[in-house]
Amino acid sequence: DPRIKLIKNDINIGAGGSINKGLSHCNGDFIAIMHGDDISEKNRFSKQICYFVKNPQIDILGTQYLKINNQGKLLSKSKSHLPLNEEVIKYSMLFNNCICHSSVMFRKTIFNNKIGYNPSSRLNEDYEFWIELINCGCKINNLPFVGVFYRFHNTQVSNVRAIEELLLFQKLRYNYRKRFNAKINFLLNSIENINISLILDVAQMVKLLGFKKDISQVFYNKILFFIHETIKKTKNQKIEILIIYIKFIWIAGIKNFKIKIILRSLINLLR
Repeated sequence: DPRIKLIKNDINIGAGGSINKGLSHCNGDFIAIMHGDDISEKNRFSKQICYFVKNPQIDILGTQYLKINNQGKLLSKSKSHLPLNEEVIKYSMLFNNCICHSSVMFRKTIFNNKIGYNPSSRLNEDYEFWIELINCGCKINNLPFVGVFYRFHNTQVSNVRAIEELLLFQKLRYNYRKRFNAKINFLLNSIENINISLILDVAQMVKLLGFKKDISQVFYNKILFFIHETIKKTKNQKIEILIIYIKFIWIAGIKNFKIKIILRSLINLLR
C-alpha cells in the first residue's frame, strides 16, 4: 500500500522519540496512535473523526478498550470504564492514567505549538504527555465504545519494569498536583493517608468542597476502594466498618446504590 510509510531508527530512541519522529511525517488533519501488538476496532477511526467534526472544542480523543492475551483471546468481557468528560479526566489524572494510549486520535493542530512527547522518556511517556496537554489548555475526552483490543502479556514494559514505572508515575503525578489549589492538595493527602477513623471526615471534606457530582465521584471512588480493601483484609471490627460504609454512602449522596455492593460487604463480614 503506497500510503504506508515505514520509518526505521538507526538506534533505539525510545517510545517518546519514535512517536515524535513519526508525527513529523504526518500531514493529515487527524493523527491516530496504534500500538503494534494491539488490534483496532474496524470503525474506530470513522467514529472518532465524526465526533471531532461535531465537537470542535475537543483536541484529543480516546476510547474504551478490552483486554486480550497473546493469542488475541479476551481476558475479560468487561470493557474499561474510562471517564467520558474532560473535567472528570482532569481530576482522574490525579490518581491514574485514564486515557488508553493505543486508542487515541489527535487534532494535528495541537502540535503547532511545539508540544510533543518527551524524547528522553521511555516509561509513562503517554501520561506525561496528557498532563502537559491539560496544562496547556487542551481538551481531552473518551468515547464510550470499545475502540481497541489492548494486548496484555508478560514482556510488556509495564510488567518488566513495573517498579521503575511506578516511581516515575508518582513523580509525574506529584508535579501535576502542583497546578491544583491547596484545598484539593490537602484532600489528596487525606485520601492517600486515610484510615478507618477518618473515612467519614474525608467524605465530608469532598462534599464541602462543592465539586460537581461527577467530579466528586472521582474522589468518592478512591475512598470506596479503600473501604472495600479494608473489609477484605480485616478480621475484626467488620460490623463497625460496614456501619461506616453505610454512613459514607449517605454522606456521598449515592442514591440507589447497588444491592450487590451491600451483599459483597455482608459476605465479607460473615467470612
